[in-house]
Amino acid sequence: MKRKSLLMIMVLSVTVLLAACTPSNPQGGSVAPTTPEVSQAKPAQQTAENVFGQSQQVEGVTIKLLNVVQSKGEGIYAADVGQVFVQPEFEINNQSNKGTKIAIAFNYFVDGISMPEDTSAVQSADSGALGTTLDFGESVTGFSGVRAPENWKLIKVQYSPHIIGDKAEFIINRSDLP
Repeated sequence: MKRKSLLMIMVLSVTVLLAACTPSNPQGGSVAPTTPEVSQAKPAQQTAENVFGQSQQVEGVTIKLLNVVQSKGEGIYAADVGQVFVQPEFEINNQSNKGTKIAIAFNYFVDGISMPEDTSAVQSADSGALGTTLDFGESVTGFSGVRAPENWKLIKVQYSPHIIGDKAEFIINRSDLP
């Protein structure tokens, strides 16, 4: 009896896991992948007009780069000596048919080196953070952030609405900042 119950629980667990990992498509047909408004072949040098206001769509989520602020922070949210906080402000609009995790969605590459999103950089921003989740049909505006050397030159920001999947990419040149 115990063996049969254990087997049933295992089969049920595998079924639920497979159902959760299978992409849903309410129309029943195949969906053409969306293409970002910015081509994948990015120029080596973007102008400020190209960087700010840039919008991309990935997996039903539209993300727009509104502004980029650089600061030293203050108080308990201060950057270390020789470092600054670079804080891009984004507007994210979720038109997909599921929620998305914002807190784990950003990857940063500062002058080619992978850097995690920095909690102090986010908390020291003038306005609010983006939050942690965004339900379908909702929109949010706020800051993300990374700790970078004072002399950084180029930051690549990647955003993916889900852990595995397509990514939107924004290139920020130090020379583009005011």
